[in-house]
Amino acid sequence: MDPGRLAGFDVTLDTMAATIRSANGEKGTGSMETTDTAFRVSSGAFLRSAEDVARLVVASRHGQPVYVRDLARVVDGPAEAEQLVTYHSGPAGIEGEPATDGASAVTIAIAKKEGTNGVTIAKNILKRLESLKGNLIPDNVHASVTRDYGKTANDKVNELLAALLGAAIAVSLLCWITIGTRPAVVVIVIIPVVILITIWSAWVLDYTINRVSLFALIFAIGILVDDATVVVENIFRRWLHDDDTSVETAVDAVREVGNPTIIATLTVLSALLPMGFVSGMMGPYMLPIPLLASVAMIFSLFAAFVFTPWFAVKLRPEMEALKRAEVREGKIQDGIGRYYRPLIEPLVNNRFKGKIFLWSIVILFFLACSMFYTQAVTVKMLPFDNKPEFNVVVNMPEGTSLPVTANVTYSLVRALKELPEVTALLAVLCRYCIAIQL
Repeated sequence: MDPGRLAGFDVTLDTMAATIRSANGEKGTGSMETTDTAFRVSSGAFLRSAEDVARLVVASRHGQPVYVRDLARVVDGPAEAEQLVTYHSGPAGIEGEPATDGASAVTIAIAKKEGTNGVTIAKNILKRLESLKGNLIPDNVHASVTRDYGKTANDKVNELLAALLGAAIAVSLLCWITIGTRPAVVVIVIIPVVILITIWSAWVLDYTINRVSLFALIFAIGILVDDATVVVENIFRRWLHDDDTSVETAVDAVREVGNPTIIATLTVLSALLPMGFVSGMMGPYMLPIPLLASVAMIFSLFAAFVFTPWFAVKLRPEMEALKRAEVREGKIQDGIGRYYRPLIEPLVNNRFKGKIFLWSIVILFFLACSMFYTQAVTVKMLPFDNKPEFNVVVNMPEGTSLPVTANVTYSLVRALKELPEVTALLAVLCRYCIAIQL
């Protein structure tokens, strides 16, 4: 707008705005039909270019029209800045990347489709990015990866796989120490067999193996060996009792513990399955735990009744070796009994002490549950996520201009750059969101 021309032609800003507003519209005036065709009739048209705006007639002076171009300079240029993104390198900058301080940047976020492998997609994207450098991406444009959730997901999966292996080794060592070498071998082999069948079941049920499903397998390892341990111990006990390592004795030993083992497995399933009916956001997140753990328990029961007796017969020792193992196991049990008996016998033989112990457990249980209500323990909807970046969000008063917001943000960026652990900062400013990613 030219204030001098507006005053010379005696035109106000309101008149100018009303003219442009009324001209930038299209109205339906009716319809008409001819033969078998119907038409809609409209008047007016939307402004499509700067020339359309410049040719609008605002007023008439001395019999001559006054156009918008007579009162203002009309250009088709960039819109007012709505957002601003800058990139800053930190003290612990990434090797090979140039040091920058407030360079203009553009952020591109890529999301994967549901059910696809995020690790593979991230690797393919980075490979494609390298091939575009010097071709589609000019040499004076630097591409930096600020978030790589494929790498973090891969690290978390590897960490859980290591935990899965560690849990299997710990259970194997415990079995070897307590029940002997040959029975332990039978029980230990059950672990990979059941886990592989469970992973196959996840594939059949169209469930991906992720952090939650891996946690379900780790959680189930300690329970998987229960059925096999009960069955193999009773087989070796019957062989010692009957002084006969025949197949018939092994089958009868499985029969003896069959019903209690089935009931114990169903009890565990009854405790796990209600977790699968959790609604809301936590429902899909928690569903793999009861599902895969229950599948693993069911297959462990079948393995205990089918695979364990067969493998125990294949590895059955000589009777003399079995008796020597019984002597070693007896020594271990005597050592445990020296600490266990003084604790349990007063509770069993003294009714008053037993009741006090029982009610103490009940009271402590409800006191532990009350810690959720009193918020004595921290309860989160989802677990903490170990990511190499975090966001700092700045909330400015409503109506603050973008330059003022930028000055405040840059002051915060300068303070954060003093932290030695910071590799880079990405400042994203817009009229509705201000965030700094480290």
